[in-house]
Amino acid sequence: MPGPVPGSGRNEVIMEERLYDLVFIVRPATPEEEIKKILTVIEHTCAEKGGKIEKTENWGTRKLAYRVAKHREGIYIHQEISYHARRADCRAGAAAARADKRDQVSEPCG
Repeated sequence: MPGPVPGSGRNEVIMEERLYDLVFIVRPATPEEEIKKILTVIEHTCAEKGGKIEKTENWGTRKLAYRVAKHREGIYIHQEISYHARRADCRAGAAAARADKRDQVSEPCG
C-alpha cells in the first residue's frame, strides 16, 4: 500500500519496479521491416503506459506445437518490459494491460 515510508518522517511513496516478459509470434514470411514496425508500436504503447523496453530478442523461426492458420512455423520475438509504479498502481496497471490485450486485435494470419 503506498504511503509514508515507516520511520522516515517524510511522505514518500513506495515505488516498485515490475518486469514483464512479452513473447509474440509472427508469420514466417513477415519481412524484417514489418517486424520493426510492430516493435515500434509496442515500444510506443509501452512508453505511453510508463514502461520501458529493456531487452528485445529475435528467437528466430521455430516450429509451432500445432498448425495455426495453415502455418507450421513462426518467428518468435521476446521482449522484457519494465514498469515503475506505486504499489497501488501495480494492480491497476496489470488490469489495464489485460484490458488492452483483450481490446487489441491484429491482422489475422490467414
